[in-house]
Amino acid sequence: MVAFACTLRGENLVPETPGMTPNYWCTWAAQNYIWGQGEASMDNNQLFGGAGMRTGRANINEHEIFKPNGWATLYPKIRGDLIFVIDDGYYPGNNMAALTLDPKKFPSYAASEPAKSLRGFNDDLKKAGWRGLGLWTRGTAPTDEECIQRLEWSRDAGILYWKIDTKDPSCKYADLARPLGLDLILENSIGSSPLNHGPADRVAPNYGTSRLEMLKKMAVVRIYDRDQPLSLATSTDRVTALLRVAADQPDASAIINCEDEVYLGAALGCSVGIFRTPYVGLRSSGDMDIYMGGPKHPKLCIDEVTRAVRWQRLAPPFAANAGPFKADDVILTDSWKFSRGDSWDQSGNGKVVSQAAPARVSRGLPLADVKADGNAPWLLASRNPNGAVTVAALGRITPDRGYFIPKADVELDLGDIPPAIGVFGGYRSLTFRFEKLLPIGIRILAQDLAGDKAEDITDRVVNEKTRLTIPGELIERIGLSAASPNDHSDPGLVIVIK
Repeated sequence: MVAFACTLRGENLVPETPGMTPNYWCTWAAQNYIWGQGEASMDNNQLFGGAGMRTGRANINEHEIFKPNGWATLYPKIRGDLIFVIDDGYYPGNNMAALTLDPKKFPSYAASEPAKSLRGFNDDLKKAGWRGLGLWTRGTAPTDEECIQRLEWSRDAGILYWKIDTKDPSCKYADLARPLGLDLILENSIGSSPLNHGPADRVAPNYGTSRLEMLKKMAVVRIYDRDQPLSLATSTDRVTALLRVAADQPDASAIINCEDEVYLGAALGCSVGIFRTPYVGLRSSGDMDIYMGGPKHPKLCIDEVTRAVRWQRLAPPFAANAGPFKADDVILTDSWKFSRGDSWDQSGNGKVVSQAAPARVSRGLPLADVKADGNAPWLLASRNPNGAVTVAALGRITPDRGYFIPKADVELDLGDIPPAIGVFGGYRSLTFRFEKLLPIGIRILAQDLAGDKAEDITDRVVNEKTRLTIPGELIERIGLSAASPNDHSDPGLVIVIK
């Protein structure tokens, strides 16, 4: 509450101090986009399957990170909030559990002691403005002693995060790290298809239960790889399944990582693993980018990342089992006709593929009322343990329309006035209902989460004593008022009732 009070003294509603959340930017999509840049032509078959993964692994090195306009220059406004996670390929040879830098790819950090090598790299990323270094790994070291050795390397190097990409189903690393008292965030996952193939295009019935042990032992549980064209539907159903299984488990306190669905993460208190970059037009043969395909064009939506991460300075990710959880019985389905290049999984090429999830999901709040003509948006909402409220009306995908946000009248019961409200997506109108009469003389401030200056919107909001209604046009105008040139992001703003 002190942090909220401080923000109200000035014009900027967003704290200037970076957040201490388990959010990160991951190098994997950037690695895969390097191949074919500047070439007259390229064989697009190299982008798929095993060949594509080998290409991605080969393309990580210190030059790509620290060159002018390199990866270390990304996200200047929120770099201090984000851990820089180097993904598959940074290690020597084929040892995916090495957790050391390949001296050929990272010659500036070659050292006889792994901790010294990692410390130098970590220090340079911090100098570039990042919060610190995180490491990808698959599986565990062969023995417990070697696992502990790697944990100690990370401690001595100040490593902040491990992205454990499957192969540790028993959470051995978490068990071994616990008595060491390390300041290291451990994320784990179980591999799955990029699409949900359970009944009715949803998650498999055991999706949540198979990850319950991870939710109890790990700091973060990742929903695993998802396909970009239908990512929001896929991710929403996975997050819902994990929230459902964690709801009545007092030990299931892990944070859920929903990968690059940043507005989903903001709305439901999940951490994010960001893939997207602003690099476009650098490849030949149609500039194909199999990790950023589909009609939403996430590489043109960089402001969304800034807005979501800055909002989480006010409403950080919280435990999967924290507070009441509700999911709608109404199910929405998104569909897309997959073309070559929409996904690294080519099995759907030429086919209409569908993914489904609950229409409304909430944490710590009642389900919102949504009135739409025809299609309805995905409606996600939560009350953070610190009192902040988030609501998101997010877009749908159909083969005929591509990506769009159906405009709806949304009403949400808030009870008391929250210290801050995060609003994402598009609306026809958004109404907040309160238990008590609103105080006389309140002021309502709103600010684009990508910007630094609030605007008084008191006289443009309908105040009905226990209800405040904000027109959708106002949400869109303010929520995009600090947009970057040519950015296609959906609106995102913070509202404070004083």
